[in-house]
Amino acid sequence: MQRLLRYIAWLFASLASSSPAPAHADPQPPPYARVFDLVFQPGWQASLGDTSLKFRIFDAGQLRVLSGRIKACDPFVGMQHKPFTPMVPEGDFKVRLALVDGGIDDRRVALARVDFSFEPAVRWEMAVTEGQDIATLKDGEHFGYPVDAGTGSFVDAATAAVAAQRMAADEGITQRWIALGEKSASAKSAPNFYANIDLGPGNIVMFQSGWGDGLYASWFGYDAQGRIAALITDFNVVDWATAKW
Repeated sequence: MQRLLRYIAWLFASLASSSPAPAHADPQPPPYARVFDLVFQPGWQASLGDTSLKFRIFDAGQLRVLSGRIKACDPFVGMQHKPFTPMVPEGDFKVRLALVDGGIDDRRVALARVDFSFEPAVRWEMAVTEGQDIATLKDGEHFGYPVDAGTGSFVDAATAAVAAQRMAADEGITQRWIALGEKSASAKSAPNFYANIDLGPGNIVMFQSGWGDGLYASWFGYDAQGRIAALITDFNVVDWATAKW
């Protein structure tokens, strides 16, 4: 079964890709990359002008990685997009969401993170898919995934292929997922949209994508031994370049 899932993932991965678009980050890791760790520390705060920024961490459950290939995408329109090129460990890994705590952005997802190990990340690299070359980017550009349904996700490539098949065969499945995500958001500690969809044997962890539609960069964190320790998506809720901490 897993061999079939891997083949389907490869087949769908060859059909689509994302392209560069203007952003605030440079091709190299942004100078605020430390935020990718700091924001997930309990009680950490930042400030933006006269505004104090507080965050709380939401445990979005475990993501099952079956094929060693992972993607971040809009789950409703991007399941056929290519996975990221680096291989990641297989297994179950914690997904956490950094939510703005209070103010007009209360419960909005600022950062989404998958942890592949307990080792700290000592460097960060932009996540790319096959055919994307960071060297081709100009200043102020990045690679990322497009969001058209206000939702982001993490998903194994093989699971994404299965999801794409089921979505094509069942027109009502997306509405059921949306209803589940909206119901889960009724909890005060949860983001404004969240769902952990079990497709058996894999799953999709989906959540609100910051302010909604856009194109969002992801970053792989590497430990001191050069192994992938984490994957982050930044939803541009906070202008980290001008924030202070």
